[in-house]
Amino acid sequence: MPSFPQLIICGEYSLVKANGRPYLIPMREGYWDFMLSSQANPVLLLLEFIWTKLSIEFDVGMPWGDDLEQERLNEFLRAKPLEKSGQLGWMYKYDELSKKTLEDREASFSWAPIEISSSQYVIFTKLAKANIDISDPEFITFAEDSSSKETFIQSIIDTNLVSLEGDILKLISNDVIAAVVPDGRFLVAENNSGRFEKWLDELMAGFIAKK
Repeated sequence: MPSFPQLIICGEYSLVKANGRPYLIPMREGYWDFMLSSQANPVLLLLEFIWTKLSIEFDVGMPWGDDLEQERLNEFLRAKPLEKSGQLGWMYKYDELSKKTLEDREASFSWAPIEISSSQYVIFTKLAKANIDISDPEFITFAEDSSSKETFIQSIIDTNLVSLEGDILKLISNDVIAAVVPDGRFLVAENNSGRFEKWLDELMAGFIAKK
């Protein structure tokens, strides 16, 4: 898999490698969607890869913009590591989407934070201060008040903002924000680029304009 290129451009269509620099989507059924297709402007995709590499290699800020519009990426190739007869390798799967499905999907979409429950919000505010031991009786009681302990923990992990290492829940980023907005929703998102703060600014401006 490491031999696959970062970006393949063919006219107005592209294949994008999702290795987190900058694109990444959640795993599915134990498989990593590592190669995705896109109808977004290929020049924009190329800039995203170049700017990401420059920002990582030289620790410099790039002109990302408000980052509230995201390129839509479509399923194409996914894989998972496999050991067989003492040999390590990859098992690949190919997702074939119909022409109509691809044509119906917009090239981009508006970014939004993840909506969570009030119980999940409590956990995220605690995680912002320290890791959480899921074997702690206080945590178990709290989790079981919402659902089963296992279901509650999985709901936290499914946000893709938290990892479970042994019995320890921890944030995967140093800049995760949980917020309560005026319409009563509980929201959470990563804010490394300031995107969540910009999204909140626009939301609050909308609420003020309605008054």
